[in-house]
Amino acid sequence: MKIICTIALLFASMESSHADGWLQKSDFIGNNKSSAVGFSINGKGYIGTGGSETGFFLKEFWEYNPTLDAWSQKADFGGAGRGSAVGFAIGNKGYIGTGQIGLYDPCINDFWEYDPTTNMWTQKADFPICRTQAFSFSIGNKGYIGGGDDGYIVYADLWEYDPSTDMWAQKADCAAGVRNNPATLTIGNKGYVGTGDGPYGVLQKDFWEYDPATNVWTQKTDFGGEARRSAFGFSIGNIGYIGLGRLDLQIYTNDVWQYDPALDQWSEKMAYPGNGRAFVSGFSIGSVQYLGIGYDGNGGSESDFWEYSPDSATFIQKYTMNAAFTIFPNPFSEFTTISCSLNKNTSATINLLESSGRKIKTLLNENLAAGKHELLLNRDQLSPGIYFLQVKMNDETSIMKIVIQ
Repeated sequence: MKIICTIALLFASMESSHADGWLQKSDFIGNNKSSAVGFSINGKGYIGTGGSETGFFLKEFWEYNPTLDAWSQKADFGGAGRGSAVGFAIGNKGYIGTGQIGLYDPCINDFWEYDPTTNMWTQKADFPICRTQAFSFSIGNKGYIGGGDDGYIVYADLWEYDPSTDMWAQKADCAAGVRNNPATLTIGNKGYVGTGDGPYGVLQKDFWEYDPATNVWTQKTDFGGEARRSAFGFSIGNIGYIGLGRLDLQIYTNDVWQYDPALDQWSEKMAYPGNGRAFVSGFSIGSVQYLGIGYDGNGGSESDFWEYSPDSATFIQKYTMNAAFTIFPNPFSEFTTISCSLNKNTSATINLLESSGRKIKTLLNENLAAGKHELLLNRDQLSPGIYFLQVKMNDETSIMKIVIQ
């Protein structure tokens, strides 16, 4: 493994604390996929189901640990493998349902609950009507699913799920009308739906707010970008975002737009660093959003995964340090070299961690003078698998994934 650190240039590259930025994280290590479901529970992210680039619909389910920047496979989704399902988290549980189990198969309406404590799936009350390409969001202790189609009819309905009673209740139809593949997000106690396929498949850019307290839809300012389908929506704090998606059969975009509900205004933000794509998946954890994978229109699904932060002060520091690290060779079978080129004296600690985060041993803990340094890491008795290097340079910490074959 090779590490090159350019810490002396760190603060020169910092931007305003109000700027936004992206940081590449560990690639998704499951099957490359699109149209998967994502949500977060207790500081961990989860992604499951989706269609693979080979045309199969999947039921695999993965957990992402942001502290370790690591993926671990969990119990497969309880139902059949599927694409274009929807899901959300309520409290300490996650939910996935509806979708399509084959390219030419009808939609399905089963609905499942995931408990991360037991790593088990439990089937719950079916969604009332078979559905695929629907939208979903959660508000407080309730979940909502609406829109989509059953292979013949496109819907404008909205249904509320109460996990305490395991019951569905129909709510006011979405005022946007029939809608496939819109972007959705939640800000506070309101849900938002926008873009997507409208009547006759015409792409839309309208944007609507749903208030569960009054069961009323209110139209807001149209989405700031071009009309699109299969975009991705999320929120960080009291601000919403919609980005990426397909503009027509050939054009996949990577632009990102921010929505301020207090002003009812849109503004364009830093574009997604990966190539343009639709059907991405992700989740919010704290003040950052994680998203990636998806379909780019070139015949295959992607595996890259990114962290988005609306405040780049911390982001730029972390990104500069991570970008300076290179790993060679990685994966490795016998040994690898850790190298670092410093242009000022630096306090450095390097720990080797298991995939669970438990420290195996400290490889280095000393003050390094300016200049080049190398550290040989032998495999010794370590079993094949994923490990992590926790690198502390002065006041910064970065975690890098290594693979032993």
